Amino acid sequence: MDKETQKMFEMLMGKLDNIETSQKGMDKRLNGMDKKLNGMDERQMGMDKKLNGMDERQKDMEIRQDEIFSVVKAIELSNTTHKAEIDNITYKVAHTEGTINKIGNVINESRAVK
Repeated sequence: MDKETQKMFEMLMGKLDNIETSQKGMDKRLNGMDKKLNGMDERQMGMDKKLNGMDERQKDMEIRQDEIFSVVKAIELSNTTHKAEIDNITYKVAHTEGTINKIGNVINESRAVK
C-alpha cells in the first residue's frame, strides 16, 4: 500500500472512530432521556392515582350533599305540616271561643230576663 492510500485509510479510520465515539455519547444521552421519560411516566401515574382519589372523594361528597338535601327537604315538609296543624288548632280554638262566648251571652241574657 502506498503512503497516500495508507494516510487516507488512517484518516478514514480516525473519522470512523470519531463517529463511533459520537454514537456512544448519543447512546448515553438517549439512555438518560429514557430514564427521565420513565420518571415522568411514574410521576404521571402518581398524578392519575391522585386524580382518581379526588374523583372518588367528590362522588362521596355529592352523595352526602344529596343526603343532606333530602334531610333538609324532609325537615321543610315537617315544618309545613306542623304549621298546618297549628293553624288548624288555632282555628278550632277560635271557633270554640266563639261558641263559648255565644253561650255566655245567652246565659247573661237569660239572667237579665229573670
